[in-house]
Amino acid sequence: MKNIVDDIDSFKLVELSVGYRLADFESEFEEYSKFLYEDAIVLQDTAISKTHLLLNKSNADIVAYMTLVTDSIRLSNSEKEEHEMEDIVFGSFPAMKIGKLAADLKYSQQYKGIGSFAND
Repeated sequence: MKNIVDDIDSFKLVELSVGYRLADFESEFEEYSKFLYEDAIVLQDTAISKTHLLLNKSNADIVAYMTLVTDSIRLSNSEKEEHEMEDIVFGSFPAMKIGKLAADLKYSQQYKGIGSFAND
């Protein structure tokens, strides 16, 4: 199995938009495939999440996708003290998390490291 980094120039990362072949994406887990073609654009249009696609440049296949969502991290007063953050008056801090991360079956069988590459 080839490492995706060895073919880095064959792929590009783009923001999700209408026009990509979302229904062609097939993850190992059906829930992740359905999310991409049923929910991702709606959630992006309502500013709940932001999805990025890793595309094969030669044929526009969706190799993988990653959906980011905002969140917050709550710190107790003792945790603030432990990390020398006592002067910060907020009870929570903005954070971003990966809500979904999936690779297409065809490409995950061909390449290793797709999730790590998309995450970089």
